[in-house]
Amino acid sequence: MHGDQKNPSLGSNDHRVWAILDDLAERRERGEIIDEQLLLANYPELADELRQALQSILVLQSSQEIIKRLIRIGVLREISEGPWLAELGLFHIEEILGQGGMGFVLKAHDLTLERSIALKILRPELATDPGAVRRFGREALAAARLQHPHVVSVYGVYEEHGSHYLTMELVRGRSLAQLIQEKGPLSTETCQMFMRHILEGLSAAHAAGLIHRDLKPSNVLLDETVQSAKLADFGLVSVLDAQTRLTYSNSLFGTPCYMSPEQITDPEQVDARSDLYSVGVILFEMLTGVLPFKSKVPSAMVHSVLHDDPPSPHRVNPSADPHLSALALRLMAKKPDDRLPSADAAIAALDNPRRIGKRFRLRVPRNLRGPAFVTLVVALGISTWLMLGPTRGGAIAAVQANEVNGLPTLTVLARLRNDNRWRE
Repeated sequence: MHGDQKNPSLGSNDHRVWAILDDLAERRERGEIIDEQLLLANYPELADELRQALQSILVLQSSQEIIKRLIRIGVLREISEGPWLAELGLFHIEEILGQGGMGFVLKAHDLTLERSIALKILRPELATDPGAVRRFGREALAAARLQHPHVVSVYGVYEEHGSHYLTMELVRGRSLAQLIQEKGPLSTETCQMFMRHILEGLSAAHAAGLIHRDLKPSNVLLDETVQSAKLADFGLVSVLDAQTRLTYSNSLFGTPCYMSPEQITDPEQVDARSDLYSVGVILFEMLTGVLPFKSKVPSAMVHSVLHDDPPSPHRVNPSADPHLSALALRLMAKKPDDRLPSADAAIAALDNPRRIGKRFRLRVPRNLRGPAFVTLVVALGISTWLMLGPTRGGAIAAVQANEVNGLPTLTVLARLRNDNRWRE
């Protein structure tokens, strides 16, 4: 077979995968650092094939290559003794653990205390911004004061030859993102356990005045037994200003799907309820194995977060626990006032389904606005009067104020007959 002929045993997806990998190889030769998670997010329809291919060939840069680049630009210093790849201050670098919008995370050895730690270095382009550096120090020190079993501990904040970095607890396990990627939907018991850990960590952080702003499964770290979850990177995303955060939301900070609507439209005004929205998305993903909104186009994803109602996790995955599904939807309410008010309230709702719901004023679908919606309301009003009698007129107002949620009209009216405060 000639070299320019396609292998007939390969499908169209296979050719697309290898074309993408060829492009990555060229970018790698130019010195680019490839983010695997971003790559998979950009090609959701090929994610499984790409993931398998990336595992079987060395396309992404190795730890040594990333270390060499950081040495070349002066962030790290080369070291010739022992098994270490480089050094930074009193820390010897072992390997790269990951990277994100704020910087690089490395596994390092603390020479003073003789222990392994995680070391996060502020990106060089941010290190030249005095405002970013001030926020980095302020937020890192605040995080260092927070001590909780479900929050990754920050040990110290340093500056060395223009490089700004912090040291923190090394969690010897994997992230929640990796677990979902491997297992898909998680069991009800596992979802409940991790939700409790996440919310307890959030409660402690919010009480200390810290808002995370970038909660997602990759920032939830699991121990080796997969029985305990810890939140990482508390408050540090505020190192970036509002415009930079939105600009980086897809390229560096991951998908905007975890961002609350208000964080997209007015990120300087977010409060603790924005973190609760992100927790709702995480719960949705644990229950279903997928995100509530899917798009490889950042603008389309942002539009969905701002304007589209997420599906019920129970509809996406019929085996998903209805109680947890309802909790996820409550936390993902578009308006902060429609979510549970605090992490403690969410913990209470986790234990008691009655604490989840309240009647929401949902948007009227566009195709039901105007005359069509008036006709529906009149028809529902007449049906309600005939079924329930004029003494239950309050039920008509409940129907007028709330979307029918796709349920048959008679089902909705029957529920209203039992309780005109019917909660979703």
